[in-house]
Formats: sequence, structure tokens, C-alpha cells
Amino acid sequence: MSHSNEKYKHIEQIIKTYFEGCNEANFDKMVACFLPSAIHYFPPDMYDGPWRGADTIANHWIAAVEKLGSYWTIDNIVVDINKNEAVIEWTHFKTKLGVTLRGSESVSYTHLRAHETDSYLGFRLLREKKRGGGGGGGGGG
Repeated sequence: MSHSNEKYKHIEQIIKTYFEGCNEANFDKMVACFLPSAIHYFPPDMYDGPWRGADTIANHWIAAVEKLGSYWTIDNIVVDINKNEAVIEWTHFKTKLGVTLRGSESVSYTHLRAHETDSYLGFRLLREKKRGGGGGGGGGG
């Protein structure tokens, strides 16, 4: 297997593992996909603003599974190994509310174990780093 193919598969697997962790309400699995400084951004006035920290992100998704009956599917993943980025199209089912959300997010990786995302319908990690303000340092989505 070529280095490029290995990198593609690794990035794809991190994304799948994160979504599995969300669906399983598995704190450890979700946190393993992030650096501690990860930030999950949302559109303005959605939820309670950005979720800061891997633990916070995982705890909020666990609460969504418990309170809303949330589960997610990955509908498409496109990975650009040269840019260390991926785009994910997803569906979020809130079964207890009868609500289905569809969205997409871009994911930017600082290294292959952790990632940070950037999206207004999903996540954004490493935002400060991309803006030159420090912070971030890798993270998760």
C-alpha cells in the first residue's frame, strides 16, 4: 500500500471512528479523535455556541444521544491528502424530535492522529491556528 493510500485511509478512519463514537455515545472513542483544545463551531444562535475542548464536545454529543435519540450517518467523504483535509457530508437524526438535519463540514488535519474541523453546519478546529492566533494545535471533530 502506498504512503498516499495509507494516509487517505487513516484520515477516513479517524472520521469514521469519531462518528461511531458519537453514535455509541462513547466518550473515550470521541475524545481519542481530538486534541484537548478542539473547538466545534456551529451557526450563530445554534445550541450554546462553540463547544470548546474534546471533553466538552464528547459530553454534548452523549447528551444528544440520550436526550434527543441522536445518531449520525456519513453520506460521503472526500479526502485531499496533499492538503490534509477532508469534506464530510452527513445526516443527523434526532429521533425523539422527529427531526433530520443534513450538512457538510470540512476537516483539516494537523497530524494523522487528531483533526480539527471548519464548518458552520458542523465543526471547525484549528481555526485560531489557521488565523495565526495560536491555540488549536490539532484537534478533533
